[in-house]
Amino acid sequence: MSERCPRCGASPLEPLSGGGAACPRCGAWNDPPAPRPDLDSSVSIVPEAELPLAVQATLEMEPGGFRPESHIEDPRELRADYERLRAAYLFNRYTGGEDDPPALLRNLLRIAFDLLPADRGAVLLREEAGAPLIPVAARERESGRVSLAIPERILRMAVEGRRAVLSTDATADARFQGSESILRANVRSAMCVPLLGFREVLGVIHLDTREQTGAFTAKDLSLLSVLAAQAALALERWLLRRQVEQESRLRERLSRFFPPPVLSEVVQRGLDLTREGRTGPVTVLFCDIRGFTALAERLPPRELLRLLNAHFERLVAVVFRHAGVLDKFIGDAIMAVWGAPIRRSDDARRALSAGLEMLVAVREFNRARPPEWPELQVGIGINSGEAVVGTVGSALRMEYTVMGDAVNLAERLCAMAAPGQLLLTRQTLLQCAVAGRPPPRVRSLAEQSVRGRSGAVEVLECLDLP
Repeated sequence: MSERCPRCGASPLEPLSGGGAACPRCGAWNDPPAPRPDLDSSVSIVPEAELPLAVQATLEMEPGGFRPESHIEDPRELRADYERLRAAYLFNRYTGGEDDPPALLRNLLRIAFDLLPADRGAVLLREEAGAPLIPVAARERESGRVSLAIPERILRMAVEGRRAVLSTDATADARFQGSESILRANVRSAMCVPLLGFREVLGVIHLDTREQTGAFTAKDLSLLSVLAAQAALALERWLLRRQVEQESRLRERLSRFFPPPVLSEVVQRGLDLTREGRTGPVTVLFCDIRGFTALAERLPPRELLRLLNAHFERLVAVVFRHAGVLDKFIGDAIMAVWGAPIRRSDDARRALSAGLEMLVAVREFNRARPPEWPELQVGIGINSGEAVVGTVGSALRMEYTVMGDAVNLAERLCAMAAPGQLLLTRQTLLQCAVAGRPPPRVRSLAEQSVRGRSGAVEVLECLDLP
C-alpha cells in the first residue's frame, strides 16, 4: 500500500535519498519512521514511581584528547588510549559510508558485543527533541530473540545528566536504591551512554548483564563512550544531509511563489506553511487584463497562451522585486500578497509600489510585443486588512493562500478599475504612512457601492508614490 502524506493524504510520496518522503502536492515532509527492533525482539522501558535522581556518574561525555606519547609515563594510560583508538577504528571500519541509520546502529551493537562482555544491548533514539526514547536496535548474545527491559531510572541518569552511567551491580548500587524498575528488569551490571548530538541528546546505547556482577569496568565504559560518540557523529551527519536535501527540495517547490529573500527567511525560520489557517494583517493586489474575452476570441489558443506567459513573466518579476508572494493565477488575473508568511512594516507601501510598476511593465510590454499580438490594458485593485492565511484544497491538490473580506474587496476594486488605473482603499493608504517616507499621491473617487457589500466604500486612485 502506498504511503500517504500525513497532512493532505496525497499518494504516492516522492522518496528522499536521506530517508523519508516529500508530498508532490502540498510539499509536506514525511520523515522516515523511527526503525523498530526486529519482530522477534521485545525491548521495553520499565517505569517506576518518581525518585530523587542521583547526579553521580563515572564518566563525563566530554572526554579529553590524547596526550603526546612523550608526555605519558604510565603504560596503563597508553593502553587505555590504544583501546579507545581501536574502538573508533573498528566503528569506522564497519560503518564507514553507511547511510542507513538502522544498519549503522545494528553495527554499533555488534562492535560493542565484540569488545565488551554484554549479554543484552539496545539503542534507543528520539524522533525529535524532547520526545520519548524509542528502541531502534537490539541484540542478545545467547539467543536470537531479544528480551530486554531497560530500567527507566538508568536512562534518566544518562540522558538528563548527559553522562555515561556504569553500575557494577545495579541491584545493589546505592544510586538506584529502592528502584523497582531495576529489580523488575533483572539487571546485575549495566552501562548506559548517551548519544550526544551538537545541541541535544539523540538517544542512548544500553548494555547489561543478567547474571554476572562487576562484568563492566571503567575501561569498558570508556570504550562504549568512544563508540557512542562515533555513532552520534554519524547520526548527526545523516540528519544534516537529510536537512540539506529537504531544504533544497523545499526551495525548489516554493521558488515559484516566493521571492528569494522571503523564501530564504521561510526556510531559515522553519515556518510551517501547511498548518491550519491563522488570521493576520495582509495587503492583497489583483491585476487582470481588460477585455480579455474579446482578446481570447481574436487569438489562436497557442498564441494566447504565449501572450499570457510573456505578460505574467513581467508581472511576477515585479511582485518578487517588491518582496511580495505570488498567491495564484486566475485566468488572465494575478493575485499577490504582502504580509504573509513574512510580515514587514512597509508591506502596504511595497504592494502599492509594485502595482505602479506593473502599469509601467505593461506599457513596456506593449512596446516590445510582436506585431500580431494585441495591445494589453490592465486594471489593478489593492486592499489591506485581516485575512485567514493557510493551506486550502483537497488530498489531490493544496495551495497556500489568503482568504477573507479584505481579499474579496481587493478583487472587487480590480474589477472596477479602468484600463491603466490602480484603485486602493483608505486602509491601504493609511498603512502606507511609513516614517520618513512621503505619502502616496491619490485622488478620491468618493464612496462607491461595491458588489457583495452592504455599505459604500471610499475608493481612491493612486497617481504616484514618491
